[in-house]
Amino acid sequence: MHQRTRFFTNTQVLFHDKRLPSKVKLAIAVSMLSTYSQFSAEVEGRVYSSGVLKIEPSAGKKIKVLLSEDGIDDLNALIPNLEQAMLKEDYSLAMEMVDSVLIKHGLLTREQCNSLAKGVHKLRCERYKGVNISHE
Repeated sequence: MHQRTRFFTNTQVLFHDKRLPSKVKLAIAVSMLSTYSQFSAEVEGRVYSSGVLKIEPSAGKKIKVLLSEDGIDDLNALIPNLEQAMLKEDYSLAMEMVDSVLIKHGLLTREQCNSLAKGVHKLRCERYKGVNISHE
């Protein structure tokens, strides 16, 4: 049987500051696909025995996001390609695309991304330990 991690996109982020421009909101949402934010979510989330990671609102507020003013347009430009990657369930490609923009804008280094990716992998393996996550 083939094992793979399933991601569920039933996620909603609410912005309380109504003056925040749409392009900034989109860039924040895109940035959450980064290795940095994925690691932060694994640390902040609550793990259930089924291997599910639940992000309660109080924990969601603690998830770290990297964003710079000059990177907003580049992150927004990724959206069509990110949508295609997500539809194909190629989450590592989506993460790599976002990481590349963050690296380009000096928010992260390749070495940091690699270290965080190892951490994400280790945390997810620990979370799924003993859980059969295969599907047909």
